[in-house]
Amino acid sequence: MTSWLYPVNPTNKESWGYTKSPIEVMTGEKDDHTWYVPRKFGVAKGDLIWVRESKHKGNPVAQVIGVGVVRSDEPRQRKDGAYYFKVVFGTALCHHLAANPFTLQVEAPPQAPLKLRASEQAQLAQVVFEFAASQTRTQALTVD
Repeated sequence: MTSWLYPVNPTNKESWGYTKSPIEVMTGEKDDHTWYVPRKFGVAKGDLIWVRESKHKGNPVAQVIGVGVVRSDEPRQRKDGAYYFKVVFGTALCHHLAANPFTLQVEAPPQAPLKLRASEQAQLAQVVFEFAASQTRTQALTVD
């Protein structure tokens, strides 16, 4: 399994590809999304796609706002040459990240999807651990 960092620019609807903002997609009810990329970059079923929203007027610092799991066996190519695959968002962790964006310190600002480096994976592992711990505490404290 590979973890990918996928930069999105919500102010450029053409590059983003959705009419909704990235936060709306990450918090939405729909779990299964078709994700388009300009070139085939090695994504496989079970890979994680960490969505990082670029800086813009409402977001002064680029932040990770969601995570999805690749559901497709192999990306498929469209007639225009772009590739697409299915990604499942809508998990509790994805919704948590959308509500609590995380500033990921990157070695180089991503211009396209790229594999996470070890230092970036360590930061995200800490976020996932803290989320899991808070979920565990919440569940334990609500059990009668």
